[in-house]
Amino acid sequence: MTTDSPRCEVIEDHLPYISNNLGVPTVRKCPELPRGAGLEARCSAGRAWGSRCTWRCTGTLQLRGAASTTCSGHHRPRWTHEPPSCVAPPSPAPLPPPPASMCQAPPDVPGGHYICTPPTGRPVNIPIPKDDPAVLRTSRDTTPTHHIKGTVCELECGRGRTIAVSQRGRRRLTCAPGGRWDQRPPPCRLQVSRDARDGQVMLLRRRERERERERERERRERRER
Repeated sequence: MTTDSPRCEVIEDHLPYISNNLGVPTVRKCPELPRGAGLEARCSAGRAWGSRCTWRCTGTLQLRGAASTTCSGHHRPRWTHEPPSCVAPPSPAPLPPPPASMCQAPPDVPGGHYICTPPTGRPVNIPIPKDDPAVLRTSRDTTPTHHIKGTVCELECGRGRTIAVSQRGRRRLTCAPGGRWDQRPPPCRLQVSRDARDGQVMLLRRRERERERERERERRERRER
């Protein structure tokens, strides 16, 4: 009498296995991988012997430690590397303060830009934005960010803006000793055309005449009472 020989099944993607006391093939497995905060693992065959797992961190966290591990060992399978940790990225180092003899960028003026001339050298243009000059931008969007003592920065207004005549003497700023500008810059005001200005004058005069007529009417009413 002949009997069929036992059949061995290949389990979990052809990975090595052992037989238990009943002759049933069992795949060798490593322990569960520990999970840390923000840590994720992707494995080629789960916990099975020979499986390779790759770790990664979620979000902006950075991986510290081994980037991968493999399930290895014939008798007692174990992972070849300890799990890494996920840490927050380091904060950028703050910029060092400028020397006491240097001035920071000139004060911001919406709609304006500076042309700065150091004591020795050619002028440095801090340009206005290429888009609408009325857009609020600061002169700190460009370099240089610090100026040596004696640098003169002259404020220029963009298209459609101007400096009042009474304030034009404040358009030139000088970097004084101690790292301070000698004065505050004037604002760049929206420029009004001559036609618009004449129209405003006429409107004010008309309103004044209307108010005068109203006052005259009130005086007549008081006399009639």
